[in-house]
Amino acid sequence: MELITREIQEKDLETVSEWWYKWHDGEVLNLNMLPKTGFIVESENKPFGAVFMYITNSNIAAIQWAVSDNSYREEDREKGLQLLIKACELKWKKEGGKYLFFWGNNNKFNKSLNKLDFYTGDTGYDQLIKKI
Repeated sequence: MELITREIQEKDLETVSEWWYKWHDGEVLNLNMLPKTGFIVESENKPFGAVFMYITNSNIAAIQWAVSDNSYREEDREKGLQLLIKACELKWKKEGGKYLFFWGNNNKFNKSLNKLDFYTGDTGYDQLIKKI
């Protein structure tokens, strides 16, 4: 099966929210926290994964909010995840970016990043967020 990636569209957010809800024990995805830049991966016009990218005014962008359809269990699942990461990389490189980073404790996603030459930095940190 051929996999394609495309930029995320407004119509995809409901699907992404459903995936998040299922993976995170009923936790609702706060769409106000998502950046405008993101990608979907599809197999035969059926989306099964997404990732978002925070673009900054520096040389670094952050990959976050990786999520997938937990019922999609095809062999190309990992390849799809890697294609999403590569889509972020290509877009950021095209815009002049130099670095991508991810912070989080998603072991499977971390392993996919390592396979694409990301390295693990300092892992002892706190995450602090303030809603304003």
